[in-house]
Amino acid sequence: MLAMNKFKLLGITAISIAASVLITSCKDKRSTG
Repeated sequence: MLAMNKFKLLGITAISIAASVLITSCKDKRSTG
């Protein structure tokens, strides 16, 4: 049960990091061209 919670937390963290990276890359593309 604890391992599952840790895995879920890791997934949420990965998703949030991926989202922020995606947003920043989109902003960079918009500013350059």
